Amino acid sequence: MQRMREGMLEPLGVSPAEEKIYLYLLSRPRSTQGEIIEGTGLATTKARSAIALLESKAIISRGGGSTARFLPSPPGVTLEGLVYRRHREIEEAKAEAEGVMGRLHATATHSAADLVEVITGQDAVRQRTLQMLLGAEHEVLELSRPPYLMSTEEVEHANLRKGIRYRYIYAQSALDAPGKLDEILAAIAAGEEAKVLPDVPLKLSIVDRKIARMFLSSDEPDVETGVLTVRASPIIEALVVLFESLWERAVPLSDASMSPPALAGNDDSPADADRKLLALLAAGLTDEAIARHLGITTRSLRRRMRKLMDQLDARSRFQAGLQAAWRGWAPGP
Repeated sequence: MQRMREGMLEPLGVSPAEEKIYLYLLSRPRSTQGEIIEGTGLATTKARSAIALLESKAIISRGGGSTARFLPSPPGVTLEGLVYRRHREIEEAKAEAEGVMGRLHATATHSAADLVEVITGQDAVRQRTLQMLLGAEHEVLELSRPPYLMSTEEVEHANLRKGIRYRYIYAQSALDAPGKLDEILAAIAAGEEAKVLPDVPLKLSIVDRKIARMFLSSDEPDVETGVLTVRASPIIEALVVLFESLWERAVPLSDASMSPPALAGNDDSPADADRKLLALLAAGLTDEAIARHLGITTRSLRRRMRKLMDQLDARSRFQAGLQAAWRGWAPGP
């Protein structure tokens, strides 16, 4: 959790009273209005007004129950949301001023400099990425491959709760990283749609089909090589076509704990543990990654694979995958 210090939110449009209440709730979540007033020492009228403003800015929210109790948003989401909101206010003011001056807004009159921007430096890349994702209204498309510069898991879960659709295509190498598969499955459980390919050609994010971000180097998180952002243009349309073509070819990645039903009358259908193994195998994971996720040794994994292949009368993993899909044991592509 990011540490908050008094006075840091005022430049972002949060009054001292609002900030005092937010900091109080970070240490005492689920406090009632009376507890907030008593704990902060604010006048009742001032505290009520500040609570209402914090709710309108989505910095705090009301929990369920007969008595209203207030919960703070995570500091990371709060800070980035405020930064994005202030940035948007500045951009809107700038656009209004330019409109008064008579600037043409048609895309045809925009120069390449208006549509494409190269960003370097770790802080700048992080800020622009979070601004993009926090500004999403409908959809986020992602091509994902390691290594990773930053985690956007917290923002994704917040966006999923707001009903924003997420579609991810992961390179197989992403699933081999320790802990990454658990993170992906948690996102799937929250609503992410995920697929896997042996490899993806680049790291790419497309938000609402209006703005895209891609690393100029996909093989290392070296921000000095630059990140390219592109705004609405034929380039965005081409990137969406690329994503959709890869989506059609990719293998679905499901929560491995969700087992498809076996065909009626299949007394030799596998146990839940083997269903999970087949689901991970269908996603293209390596032996090491599957064994790590299942908490077994690679030797034990291979013994179980041999047993399953015998049960399926398959001479290769590919045959085993097809047979399992036909029998309803595991998801097909």
